[in-house]
This record gives sequence, C-alpha cells and structure tokens, in this order.
Amino acid sequence: MVAADFFRRNSRAFSGLSASRRARSRSEPSSSKLHCAKCGSDAGYAIAVEAARSKDPRQRYRAAIALGAIGRSDAQVPSDAARGESKYGRIPFVYFYQDGVIGDATFGLLDIEIAVQRRAPKNFQLEIYCIGDGYQSGRGSSEVQPLVVEFRIGSHTVAVAQWRYPPVLNGHMDALTFSNAIDLTESDFQNLDGAFLPSVRAEATICLE
Repeated sequence: MVAADFFRRNSRAFSGLSASRRARSRSEPSSSKLHCAKCGSDAGYAIAVEAARSKDPRQRYRAAIALGAIGRSDAQVPSDAARGESKYGRIPFVYFYQDGVIGDATFGLLDIEIAVQRRAPKNFQLEIYCIGDGYQSGRGSSEVQPLVVEFRIGSHTVAVAQWRYPPVLNGHMDALTFSNAIDLTESDFQNLDGAFLPSVRAEATICLE
C-alpha cells in the first residue's frame, strides 16, 4: 500500500535495444498522510538520483529509500506558494510490475509530490510533481488506465483525481507534472489528512537487450 501524509504549507528515447515486447503491468497501492510542513536538507539527493539510474536493483532500492527520507526543502508544488494556503504530501515511489513477475519492475514514478492549494473561496487546485523512472526493464504508458489519487479524511474519500501521466521512456529519468482543479468544500480542505493511490494498470514495453 502506498500513502502520503499531507501537511499544511502556509506560504507560498533511448535507442540500441535489440527487441521489445508489450505487457500489462500493475502498481502496488500506496498512501500517505498530510502533515505540517518540515524543512529538510538536499544532502545526498544527487547521490540518490544517480543510484536510481543503476542497473543494480539493490542500488535502486537504496535510492528509493533515500529519496523518501530526505525531506527536501525545495518542494516543487505548489508552483506558487504565495497564491494561497496549501496541503502537501510526498510518496517516495510507485513501481509497476508485470502480472505474474515478482521483483522486476517495468517502470516507476519516484519522489511523488502532491499539493492541494486554496487559490480563492471554493477554488482548489491540485498539483503533482514526480520523476518518471525509465531505468528499469522497459517503458510505461498510462493509456490503459490513469493514475488515481484518492483524497481522504481519515478513511473517508472526499475527492478523486485521475492523471494520464506522459510516457515514461526507457533509459530516462524525466520530470512529470500535473495540474487540475479539484472539487472540495472548505471543510474538506481544512480536514484533509491523506492521499491514497490504489493499484492501477499500465501498458509497458519490455525492452530486451
């Protein structure tokens, strides 16, 4: 299960592959709580990103753990913190696995940042930022099913967003962004404390060297 804790913020084609085959992949469900903002350090961030590109699964695992624990101070969302109060959360990673294949991810989304911002009365904006991890066994597409984000108060879902993220290219680590209005009441916004990513399917092209 993948989840993100929300906290309040008051301001502010890789070529040369010999063959490929298409497959359907599925993500593991994820969730996070929303918390009060904490400032962190970027120490080790570049090292963690470099390790995420490694072909060694142990290095990729360590990078995912590091990216989840750094607590970066330079949050990418909301894009303009001065436009209104916001709630923010992070999910370290979501990986997609081919059905029936355990332990070999086809592609993933790293360092997922989620922000919900009040820009005016009854006007709330959702923004998502993450890194598409194409340094696995293939490339991925949301053509089959979008990424789903459920916003919760306790165990109760008050809003649902869907994101058809751009293709995650093999041999790339690219920034992916999403912005869309989200339907919430003021009470929902004030009490919002979690985001949940249920399991979804994706289309993957498995690259065979």
